[in-house]
Amino acid sequence: MKKLLARTFLSGFIILLFSGNVIAGDTIWHIKAIDEHGKTLDVKAFYDKNPNQLYPVKAIERESVSGQDILDIKVLNHQNEEHADVKIIKSGSDVDHVKGVLKNGDTMHIKAITDEGKKLDIKSLRVSDNNFNIKAIGPNNTYYAIKAISPKGVVYDVKGIKMLKDDIEMTLGKQDIHAHVKAISP
Repeated sequence: MKKLLARTFLSGFIILLFSGNVIAGDTIWHIKAIDEHGKTLDVKAFYDKNPNQLYPVKAIERESVSGQDILDIKVLNHQNEEHADVKIIKSGSDVDHVKGVLKNGDTMHIKAITDEGKKLDIKSLRVSDNNFNIKAIGPNNTYYAIKAISPKGVVYDVKGIKMLKDDIEMTLGKQDIHAHVKAISP
């Protein structure tokens, strides 16, 4: 466990060093919810003021970092430029909000979208002090897995992770961040 935590921290630190805009050579992975029948649902972000303008949510594999076990998850704009970080925001209940957070602290909703256009909440569920499961909430409170899928078909789990023991990991603009959302090699 200590080895995994050390590897997670080191990988996260390296990714933070190289985080920035998507550049040529970076690989964009799809973020999908998977229902109980194995059907995939797109995961998208949007603002309250314009809920019909959907932004893609993707994992970024940095070309500059080889052998990544942890990938950043970002909201991209329509030119595949990074628009917002995906983070866990404390809600005060057992399930916390997963949101897109801009540098100024403004937030975007992150939802799984059904074929019918219904937007399903995506929440975090605490597993341990520093580990959260990220799930879409389907009909009758069923949980759908959230996965990152590479263009080559490699699948990573999408998880929330805390790197600090403090309740607040960091602040983006006016928004306190409880934990980071990352794609992690199983």
